[in-house]
Amino acid sequence: MHFKYKINSDKNEVTLTGVEGECPKELIIPEYISIDGKQIKVTGIRFGSLCPRFEPEYGSGVTCSVIDIPQTVNNVIFCNSQIEEIFLPESLTEIGMQRFYGCKNLKAVHIPNGLKTIGMGAFEGCSSLQKIIIPSTVTGIGGSCFKNCHSLKTITIPAGVNTLNNNLFENCYNLCEVVTENQNVTFFPKTFHGCKNLHKIDNHLIENGLLYNLDKT
Repeated sequence: MHFKYKINSDKNEVTLTGVEGECPKELIIPEYISIDGKQIKVTGIRFGSLCPRFEPEYGSGVTCSVIDIPQTVNNVIFCNSQIEEIFLPESLTEIGMQRFYGCKNLKAVHIPNGLKTIGMGAFEGCSSLQKIIIPSTVTGIGGSCFKNCHSLKTITIPAGVNTLNNNLFENCYNLCEVVTENQNVTFFPKTFHGCKNLHKIDNHLIENGLLYNLDKT
């Protein structure tokens, strides 16, 4: 198996664009690849090139479903792909908006310490995701981040997160436990809209997915 690549303009970095030959199910991407006897840093992965997507018009990519991303890559996007498990690089500080949107087969995400923010809709529609560990370094989570994660059962929100936006966990039908390490975190009425198995969090009651104070106000 060999990686396809595009040499970036400075000629010292490459973006991976695919593979040649049979690709293993578990793919470890190297930090460097050899080109004409020179070690060139891998800094990017072309969208849709290393994992098949659900929409046929984008091409089938290759058949790997578990991907380990090196720390030389600082931006990843796999939305609507059939990826099942991913190891994100230690250098990553942000998961951008909708980066894993619609990844219906995604079951496990390994997030490094040092991550600061998770963007809006980052994991929206990841209906097979049962559990995700958010590092203590995270201080911001965008709206609808876990919307329609139907298999998600439990989650811990780190102390650095001050606000849980509307629709953050919308239609997480099986969510039954949320732990907030920041006792002063701000909720919105529809943060847990559609979470029919979640009934209480901190000093709030949840009925029909709507958030109330303990006195039902």
